[in-house]
Amino acid sequence: MSDLNTRLLTQQYAKDAIAEIEKTADTIIATNPSLDVQKKMLEWKIYSAQRFKSFAFQTSPKLA
Repeated sequence: MSDLNTRLLTQQYAKDAIAEIEKTADTIIATNPSLDVQKKMLEWKIYSAQRFKSFAFQTSPKLA
């Protein structure tokens, strides 16, 4: 597999994972009145998006 294909697949995986985490966190936020839980879900969304992006968009696609 070429580096370009590896890069594209890795980036798509990260985008899909971020979207699923956001959807799950939003569902939990909508169904849970606890402000503490809602805060944790927002933190989870932010942290996971940052981490996935830092891994998926590395210089070398094979490191990702």
